[in-house]
Amino acid sequence: MISKRKVTASDLEWVEPLYQSLLKPYFDALEMPWVSENFRISFNNGNAEIILFDEQSIGYLNTETQQDCLYLADIAIRPDFQGQGVGTQVIRELIADAKKLKMPLRLTVLKGNRVKSLYESLGFLTISELKNSYLMEIQ
Repeated sequence: MISKRKVTASDLEWVEPLYQSLLKPYFDALEMPWVSENFRISFNNGNAEIILFDEQSIGYLNTETQQDCLYLADIAIRPDFQGQGVGTQVIRELIADAKKLKMPLRLTVLKGNRVKSLYESLGFLTISELKNSYLMEIQ
């Protein structure tokens, strides 16, 4: 069963390397520097959660309720739990949360990241192309 809990300071020890291992190849391909401090600021914003599967920590989620949308800032699932529907379930729950708020759910995905096809399969549309990423939204 999938559940979530708020992050703790000790989670940073495993979440940051996980997040970096998943995203750094895309940063490198786009010739963007990886800045750990940026991740740590986001990690400590008060909205970050740990994704649990049967009480085992398997991922990281960070959302922000903005003035005009619910924004999915970060999601990272451990590779050994990818492809099992965990991320899909978490994102579907966020879509439902955004609908309750009567807001769209938005996210940014780096160019070249294969997860873009997952977002598209869930109904997200690209609403803007930025230099290194796409801004996507579902109503």
